Amino acid sequence: MRKNLLLDHLKPKHSQISLHRQCELLGLNRSTFYYRKKPESLKNVQLMRLIDEEYTRHPFYGYRKMTCYLQRAGCSVNHKRVRRLMRVMGLEAARSETESVEAVQRTSKVSVSASGI
Repeated sequence: MRKNLLLDHLKPKHSQISLHRQCELLGLNRSTFYYRKKPESLKNVQLMRLIDEEYTRHPFYGYRKMTCYLQRAGCSVNHKRVRRLMRVMGLEAARSETESVEAVQRTSKVSVSASGI
């Protein structure tokens, strides 16, 4: 996010300060200015559509169950790709209230015992 804000300030056709110097002043590599993110492949877009449809039906599915669903549907996909795509889409398994409370309690116990209290 920080890089995007800094890139907005670069002026490649500036008359007095070269692009090299501008990047140096902002603490960026010049390659950051030229980098263009690749679009998702057609296969990934299709997988994302399937993930979205199944997530709408079962919002409690995490990447493991979603991987099993996709494999049963005939897609050749592994858990790492499904996890990445779900992260890109901003999806995560909906947790029940009791699971959320238990997770907070486990975290607080660990922090208390780690601090020596």
